[in-house]
Amino acid sequence: MLPAPLTRFVGREAELSRATDLLAQGRLLTLIGPGGAGKTRLAVQLASVVANQYPDGVWFVDFSPLAEGTFVWDQVAMSLGVKDPGRGKTWAETMGRFLAPRQALLVLDNCEHLVESASEMTNALLAAAPGLKVVATSREPLGVGGELTWAVPLLSEVDGVELFTDRARHVRPDFSLRAEDADAVRSICRRLDGLPLAIELAAARTRALAPARIAAQLQDHFRLLPSGPRTAPGRQATLLASFDWSYGLLIEAEQTLLRELSVFAGGFDLEAALAVCPAASLELLAALADRSLVVVEVRSDLAEPRYRMLETIREFAAQRLAEAGEVDLVRNHHRDHYLRLAEAATALIPGTVEDRWRVRLTREMDNMRAALAWSRDQGDAESLARMVTPLLSAARPGRIRELLMWLEAAADRADDLSPLVRARVRILQCLIPIVVPGSGTLGQAPALASEALDLARASGGKQEEAVALLTLGLIAGLVGGAEAMRPYLEEGLPLARSAGSAVVGPIEAMARSTFAMLRFFQSDPEEPRRLSEEAITIAKESADRHTQLFCMSFGGMTALIQGRLADADELFEATVAGGRETNDSNFIGSLLGLAWVALFRGNFQASQEYMAEALDAAQKAGTDSVSITSTEPHARMIRGWMQLAVGDFAQATQTLAVVVAIVRSSMVARFAAVPLVVLAQAQLALGEPGEAAAMLDEATSLARAGAMTWILGRAARIRAELRARQGDPQEAESLAHEALSFGREAGDQIGLVDALELLARLVAEQNSPREAVRLWAAAESMRAELGYRRFPVEQEPYEEAVASTKEALGLEEFAAAWADGAKLSVADAIAYAARGRGERKRPSTGWASLTPSELEVVRLVGQHLANPEIAARLFVSRATVKTHLVHIFSKLGVDSRSELAAEAVRRGMQPQPSPRS
Repeated sequence: MLPAPLTRFVGREAELSRATDLLAQGRLLTLIGPGGAGKTRLAVQLASVVANQYPDGVWFVDFSPLAEGTFVWDQVAMSLGVKDPGRGKTWAETMGRFLAPRQALLVLDNCEHLVESASEMTNALLAAAPGLKVVATSREPLGVGGELTWAVPLLSEVDGVELFTDRARHVRPDFSLRAEDADAVRSICRRLDGLPLAIELAAARTRALAPARIAAQLQDHFRLLPSGPRTAPGRQATLLASFDWSYGLLIEAEQTLLRELSVFAGGFDLEAALAVCPAASLELLAALADRSLVVVEVRSDLAEPRYRMLETIREFAAQRLAEAGEVDLVRNHHRDHYLRLAEAATALIPGTVEDRWRVRLTREMDNMRAALAWSRDQGDAESLARMVTPLLSAARPGRIRELLMWLEAAADRADDLSPLVRARVRILQCLIPIVVPGSGTLGQAPALASEALDLARASGGKQEEAVALLTLGLIAGLVGGAEAMRPYLEEGLPLARSAGSAVVGPIEAMARSTFAMLRFFQSDPEEPRRLSEEAITIAKESADRHTQLFCMSFGGMTALIQGRLADADELFEATVAGGRETNDSNFIGSLLGLAWVALFRGNFQASQEYMAEALDAAQKAGTDSVSITSTEPHARMIRGWMQLAVGDFAQATQTLAVVVAIVRSSMVARFAAVPLVVLAQAQLALGEPGEAAAMLDEATSLARAGAMTWILGRAARIRAELRARQGDPQEAESLAHEALSFGREAGDQIGLVDALELLARLVAEQNSPREAVRLWAAAESMRAELGYRRFPVEQEPYEEAVASTKEALGLEEFAAAWADGAKLSVADAIAYAARGRGERKRPSTGWASLTPSELEVVRLVGQHLANPEIAARLFVSRATVKTHLVHIFSKLGVDSRSELAAEAVRRGMQPQPSPRS
């Protein structure tokens, strides 16, 4: 997007025509010339004239706020809306991919002070994007192959007079060029060598002086030029002379303020000017604006005007600041102001003014960067750390990686930091590898978090202590699972509440959501549900929209995993609506959540549309957060499951294998169990029982290590299908019952539906049609309640099995059995299935009456394991073990564990792998 000029483009038709012709001849046109020659204005006008030739966009990038070439790529990326390339990629690759398919024009302004970096970047972009053209402005050529350079001509006398007259009318609307003034104005233009900026500065003096007086003073002032550097180019000397002359006409207070304003980068507001510059006042600032030494920007999106200095003027003023010996004083004021701003913003962002403060921080980033650099260069580690820690805490994707550089600089001087500030630095060093993929590993995180905790406790910083505890818990949870995180959560959450800080609220909410995430696939579904709801409530209390969206998105995933599709849909929809509005990254994960919901509801078209939108949003957003970088494998997972659902087993296998490989190498490798189970089902459908069994073995191993009952239930169901195909209906039925048991423990309602339908088919094949019909009816009622549609690949086999059973029973008996089954609750259906199996297959007493799970308990009792050990070994609750023992004692007629253990030893029963392994 091109900047909107505040004044009219005067004359220069010939120059504009020539520049247009040159741009048509090549792909890189560099407009060169001294400062103030009008390069920028001509480049912008050129871009406006030819804009219709570039249907994919015209962009303007101003390098003047940059002090060095380090952030050239960042500046271009921000202008183009391209985010950080992420791990393993370069800016050249990312920007090249963005521009490669586009026919676009890029205007790079003020390249001279970072010409090497600008030339390298320009060369890379032109090589990657054949449809790209570049117009650059610089005081010297970029030195890129194929570059056309054109020295922007000085204004002709006619154009110079017209420019002077036009700009004079800006300060004196009644100004007209009288005949007696014409010679004086022509003299001014000649003496200023036709440099537009110098002419504009001279024209600004018409507020107080007649053109003849201006010309006379300018002529007198030129006598000072020989004292300037002999090596200075003539036009540069003329421009400096015009600056000196304009500067000399200011009163002392105006001169002082002009010097002091040179410390600002990228603009400033009145509040900043008054805080930073000792000489500042509204009247003096207005006087400098009247003299065109300060540009006033009035925009609809700004509550108050914003000010900036043209870069050449700022450089001139900065030289005068150095000559006056005032650099340290004013730069320290500048640092202190933006430090206060950063700390205040962080305290206020979790509130109703969140949007305004985030916009303000973004707008002031050039000044923040300048203050950070000054703190670093002056060895002021405390100020550097105090500024970068709140900026990082409030940062959103796209800005984090740059801030990491400043955090590292502060961390390098950790010994110079006060304890609480050092604790904040250490906490961020722990969190960054989690939230910014590719920025490090968790290897040092526990030690850093422990150091932060010790520092916080020693200093009495309750806020820092709470955050350190929750950070330690997060790290422990990612490494060791939910139970490893629990003690930190139990200690840290009350402390966070007692700290009473607006900053802690969002962290507390996110900790609850994260713990719920770690509990996604485990037993006791009420705990993650409760924690998710509490997290959302706390986040709303903190009024931090990002945290609210984060917690709602995780709450949606909790509901989805438990099969509460309506709840999941509501939370995901709300997150997407709020995230789209504010460009918050959480809406990407919620789009994928909606894709899951649509998949389970049988709306595959909607699921694909949600995935496409999520992938597109992720590409635009960059890779500064886990939620963004997980988009691709997450979408692949949904796509693979959808391919399985429609019967494309080969493609599903390929898709899911990629997902498994990605998750295996991630920070939460145990979650690879989820795609492994689906992959096993695809392998089984392809007629690869060996491959399916191997996938199930790995998934079960991961699930047991992570106590993921949800996975164990899903794996048991696929094993049941495998055993049924291998001609072992009794073992298949046993595994289906285990799938029901695990599904109930995990709250996996969708898994329970699938397991009941499988069990109904197995029962039907074993000549128990009434039982089968009741189970089918119960499952169908659950489907309707959940909104869970049967997958297309399952529909025909289901209809055939039901039709066969209906034929065996007759219409009337079938209808009666169906009506009975439809009334069953989930618990009743599972209990009915267990009773039916007992009545059908086993005697009521004796060893033959024991179920496979009961036999496994007997074997472990024979090894003298206590109930808690048996529960841990089988990944069931202690209550389940007690229930098994009651049934075993009753069936075998034994009175004690010792008697049971002795009987198990006598019968030679040795521990065997569970059917779930």
